[in-house]
Amino acid sequence: MPELSEGLLETYMAHFDLNRKQVVEQKAAFDFLDQDGNGSLTFEEVKAMNAKLDTPMTTEELSVQFKELDVNSDGRIEFKEFLKVYVLGAFGRNVCVANMRDSMPPDVIPPSPKPKKHSALDAIEEDKPFEMKLSAKNNVGFYVRAARRILKGSEDASPVAKMRISALGNSINTAVAVAVRLGKDGLAEINKVHTAYPDMSAGGEHSERGCAQISIDVVSSTS
Repeated sequence: MPELSEGLLETYMAHFDLNRKQVVEQKAAFDFLDQDGNGSLTFEEVKAMNAKLDTPMTTEELSVQFKELDVNSDGRIEFKEFLKVYVLGAFGRNVCVANMRDSMPPDVIPPSPKPKKHSALDAIEEDKPFEMKLSAKNNVGFYVRAARRILKGSEDASPVAKMRISALGNSINTAVAVAVRLGKDGLAEINKVHTAYPDMSAGGEHSERGCAQISIDVVSSTS
């Protein structure tokens, strides 16, 4: 089974706002289903595992579940799609994975798609920056290391030209510190800063509270 490098592990932790244990546990579950070990799940693999269960789902039910996991509808489930559904179900967070790149063994790299006409909407999506969501779980140093790998790229992922550093509440100072540090290190320049104070549920049926948030768009200085 393809192993997660330290760089890719930290990328997943930062992008999905998960800790190390959560990512490792989900990778183990993914690898258990990935019978041929090529780094992605096919419907046949999921179907074969389902048949071994005491109370298996019907083919129709399994098909619906597979389509929900297959975010980009390419007929296979990648680990980032597996994590997306896990985070949505466990924490209620809908994390975008459209522009997230991860490793894929050379023998399973899909052929280059044929050129196609792009609409204005496609251009907007392609220009959307890679988003790194910060939380109080990790310190500035952790996010600086993660951002450095995302911007410069690694053996597991290509570099990105634009990145959005976002945070809520007590994590705002961390986001600012990370953006400033990237600038000092010559890795990126701050392009845009957006702040807001949206209402968020405080747990009661009708209670809401305002929570400050910040989004800092940076542009790679190495691209």
